[in-house]
Amino acid sequence: MVRDHVAPVQIRVSPFGPFRKSAGEKKKYYTGAYMFYVYVLRCRDGSLYTGYTNSISKRLEQHNQGKAAKYTRGRRPVKLLLTVPYTSKSEALKAEIAFKKLSREEKLAYIKKSFKYLDKK
Repeated sequence: MVRDHVAPVQIRVSPFGPFRKSAGEKKKYYTGAYMFYVYVLRCRDGSLYTGYTNSISKRLEQHNQGKAAKYTRGRRPVKLLLTVPYTSKSEALKAEIAFKKLSREEKLAYIKKSFKYLDKK
């Protein structure tokens, strides 16, 4: 029995298929019930660590237990210096990257300025 050569069928599956929004669905914005935060920690050796999270208390606990970032594991205990809330993950990640690009002096000045702002309220 001789079969004609048949090209294999290509099936394309998007990894985002089940999560893709339909054309009529509007983008959902967070209303405060679910916030994202950029936070700054001071490590035992005086160095600063910046990260983002959606639960400050949980993340701080993870850092102090040595279960979070590799950088902070050997520099425990860490202290929370600053948290800045954002309404979307994208905004928080962009802010984290921008903050990490600052020099140490600029970071400390920003933190000090934030405390002065809080004192005025």
